[in-house]
Amino acid sequence: MTDQSPHDEAAEAVHEGRPVAARYVRGGGKGRRILIVLLLSLSAVSVLLLGMWLISQGGFAETNTNIGTQAVDVRAFDDTAVTPAPTSTPAPK
Repeated sequence: MTDQSPHDEAAEAVHEGRPVAARYVRGGGKGRRILIVLLLSLSAVSVLLLGMWLISQGGFAETNTNIGTQAVDVRAFDDTAVTPAPTSTPAPK
């Protein structure tokens, strides 16, 4: 009599309608390799996100070109400033 493979054991249990033992249906093995892959990918994602954040915040720029001109920028978009009323000139007769 030959030994049955784990697949045959699980297939027989399914065909007979009985529960399949967990050792036959586990998807992956236990081990440190999985943990190492997860830690490496987590660190790679965190480094990439940190780099993207630094670039978007100007973290790699030597100087900020907008220093000292914020008041000028605000006045350019100020809607509360009084604009002079248009002057009308009398129509020629």
